[in-house]
Amino acid sequence: MLLKEVELRGSPSVSMLLVNAFQLLYVTDALWNEEAVLSTMDIVHDGFGFMLAFGDLVWVPFTYSLQAAFLVSHPHTLTPFNALSIFLLNGIGYYIFRKSNSEKNQSL
Repeated sequence: MLLKEVELRGSPSVSMLLVNAFQLLYVTDALWNEEAVLSTMDIVHDGFGFMLAFGDLVWVPFTYSLQAAFLVSHPHTLTPFNALSIFLLNGIGYYIFRKSNSEKNQSL
């Protein structure tokens, strides 16, 4: 989606860069803390079945690409203040996400 936006408009928007950076952070976190994935409810209680297979192959790729696809079709310009606010809000949310998951994994 980032490359499509560059193709259409000549350069990526700040919105697209933020979406891609946040998604990269989420994927990197999942790879870096891979052992934490094994303690999620899906794995521990449900096991591997239709829900997990469907989710990994269909739901996750579809929903995770929606934001970027929307930005390609509907360009949105952010002011520096708005971009910084979004960045900080995501940073706070990521900190809470990582801290709570790390705490949960230490208690197992």
